[in-house]
Amino acid sequence: TGTLTQNEMTVVKAYVDDRILDVEGIGYEPKGDVKLNGRNISIHSLPNLRNLVSIGTLSNDAQLDNSTGTYKIIGDPTEGAIVAFAGKLGQTSEQLNMVYPRIAELPFDSGRKMMTTFHSNYIEGKIVSFTKGAPDIVINKCSKIALNGRIVDFNKELKDKVLSANTKFARSALRVLSAAYKSWDRLPEHPSFEQVENDMIFVGLVGMIDPPRPEVKESIAHCRQAGIETVMITGDYKETAYAIAKELGMVEHEGQAIMGEELDKYSDEKLREVVKRTKVYARVSPEHKVKIVTALKENGHITSMTGDGVNDALALKKADIGVAMGITGTDVAKNTAEVILTDDNFAT
Repeated sequence: TGTLTQNEMTVVKAYVDDRILDVEGIGYEPKGDVKLNGRNISIHSLPNLRNLVSIGTLSNDAQLDNSTGTYKIIGDPTEGAIVAFAGKLGQTSEQLNMVYPRIAELPFDSGRKMMTTFHSNYIEGKIVSFTKGAPDIVINKCSKIALNGRIVDFNKELKDKVLSANTKFARSALRVLSAAYKSWDRLPEHPSFEQVENDMIFVGLVGMIDPPRPEVKESIAHCRQAGIETVMITGDYKETAYAIAKELGMVEHEGQAIMGEELDKYSDEKLREVVKRTKVYARVSPEHKVKIVTALKENGHITSMTGDGVNDALALKKADIGVAMGITGTDVAKNTAEVILTDDNFAT
């Protein structure tokens, strides 16, 4: 999706203590009000807002850079948006990391779609593990929820409320991340994903917008006129991906968008039929990307694939023309591709 959008994320919504917050301000500048029902609030207005901000900012590798007088991000745009959100509530990444230093971590990977860091003294005398990641996965790994100053069982009714907020955000073309934590008497000796990222306490959601690039809609229309079909393959949620694709004129109805996991059910023959009518593939794995490219080629199409991550390399290689991102692209993607897009822009 990064070639179609501006790759400049801004948190515009948050969900914590069963309330939806509106976050104002644009770009990465940490200026803007946070509002509940139209009224400005502070980080202390809700019992778990500080926890949401702390998890998002500490389980995070991005930094805000204001050395040129304009706020830029060093690192991942999604993480940068959370750091800017924290700044709007008076918390800085530097300050939080100084008070609660990171003592261990389980890095993010696209398989589990989560990242966890360990910190001392956030809860007095304890070690905490802070996890942020994809809501569908994090929610399923939580057995409790922090709600209005209490820790209660994360029962079906409460899960449904959180899932409903998540769906509402995703349908507004927001990318959503969730935050959870767990406390320990001591740091686990050999922390594993199974041991750490399970039985957690759910805290909340942040929803961020990555607006489409203004010139892309026109480029997609030019492609269509030239007989080139544009298809979106993304790790985003189906609702988010569909909302962006609709804004760009890529889709007409929801039947043209499917989830990556649905591809696993199809035979090669059935998949060749499915790719004829599908315009948006959401929540895809690296294997799904290869399957889609293969099916399109078997249907007689010449395929060009854009990608930036290590997980795109196989599909970039499989496509007739692999196009890597010059700015956000990893070395693996660039070395696999035939073309490198120096400005990461679809229109180019």
